[in-house]
Amino acid sequence: MAKRPAAKTLQPSRSPRGAITRARILAAALGCFSRHGLQGSTIEMIREAAGASIGSIYHFFGDREGIAAALYAACLAESRAALLDALGKASGDAPSLIRACVAGHVGWATQHRAEAAFLATARRAGALAKADADIRAGTRAFHAEIGALFRTATNGAALAALPPEILLAQLIGPAQLWLRLWLDGQAREQPAQAAQHLGDLAVAALLPGKV
Repeated sequence: MAKRPAAKTLQPSRSPRGAITRARILAAALGCFSRHGLQGSTIEMIREAAGASIGSIYHFFGDREGIAAALYAACLAESRAALLDALGKASGDAPSLIRACVAGHVGWATQHRAEAAFLATARRAGALAKADADIRAGTRAFHAEIGALFRTATNGAALAALPPEILLAQLIGPAQLWLRLWLDGQAREQPAQAAQHLGDLAVAALLPGKV
C-alpha cells in the first residue's frame, strides 16, 4: 500500500487556490459530520461533497481525524473571534463586558448551529488528538486576551486576578449548559432573552450588587 502524505492538520495553504480547496473540504466535512456523525462519515463522503480529489484531502489533512481536528480548530477560532469582537464593542466597565461576553457566546452559537454542535460533540468523540497542542496554545492566548480586557475595565481588576479558567467558567459556563439544551431542542427561551438573563446572572455572581 502506498504511504499517505503526512497530514498538515492545522496549516493553512500558502496559495489562494489551495486555501479555497481546504475551506471547501472543511465545509463539506461539517455537513457530513452534522448529518452522519463523526464515526458515520467517511473520507469518500467528504470528498464527494467537497468536489475535491482524494489527494487534496490527504495533502491537507491526512485522514478523517485530521479533518475533524482542523475543523474543530477553525470553529473554535471563529467562536472566540466573535466573542472578542462583542467585547471590543462593549463599554469599558466590567458589567458591560460580562454581558457582552455572554451575549457574544450565545449569539455566535445560535447563528452557527452546525459549528456549535460540532464543537459540543467533537471532544467527546475523541478525535482531536492531532490538534491538542494547538488547541491548548489557543486557549492560553484566549485567556490572556480576556484577562487583559478585564484588567483595564472599571471594577474589572479583581475579576482579572481570578484564574482564567475560573473566570471563563463563570462567564460562559452557564450559557454553555443552556446552549446544549437549545441544540437539543429543549430550550424554551429565545436566544436573545436567554442571553439577557444569563448575562444578568453572570454579573450577579461575579459582581454582587451591580445588576
